[in-house]
Amino acid sequence: NTNWKISYLVDGLTTKSGSVNGYTSGELKADTIATTPFTITFEFDEAITANEMVLYPRSDAKDASGKSPNFPLTYSVEAYNAATGEFETVFSVENADNPAGKPAYCLFNKTVTTTKLRYVATGVGTYPTDEQVYRAQFCEIKIGLVEADDVSGEVGITVTPAAGIVLV
Repeated sequence: NTNWKISYLVDGLTTKSGSVNGYTSGELKADTIATTPFTITFEFDEAITANEMVLYPRSDAKDASGKSPNFPLTYSVEAYNAATGEFETVFSVENADNPAGKPAYCLFNKTVTTTKLRYVATGVGTYPTDEQVYRAQFCEIKIGLVEADDVSGEVGITVTPAAGIVLV
C-alpha cells in the first residue's frame, strides 16, 4: 500500500495529508509481541542530543472506542551507548492510555547524546474498526531536546529522511 511508507514516518506531517497516511508495520501478534518486539531504529549521521520522542498516532481511522487504532500501548525508547556498544532504556511505559488522536510524549529519564535511538513495542493497542489486525501505525515520529522551561511540548530536532532510518 503506497499510503504507508517508512519515509512518511519523518516527513513532517503529523496528520494524514492526501494519500499519505504515515508508516505501518506488518501484522503483529498479540501473543508473541512481548517476546518478539517490534522495533524502529533511527540511525543518525552524527551524534544528536535528545531527551524526548514524540509519537503521532494514525489520524485517518478510529478504533471501536473512537480512539487511535494500531498504537502500541506498551513500549520503550532506547538510546545507543557507544562506550558499551549496547542500547539502554531511557523511557518505558506499560499499558499506556490510548492517545486518542493526540501525540504521545516520551520524556527520557535523562538527556542522551547518541547516534542511534530505538523505539520498541512489546504490547499491542487496539485495531481499527475496518480491519481486525494489530499493527504499529504512526503519522510521524519526532525526536528532540526539550528545554526545562519549554511548555509548548514541541521538540527542537526533527528527524529527516537523510538521517538514515533503519527498520529492524
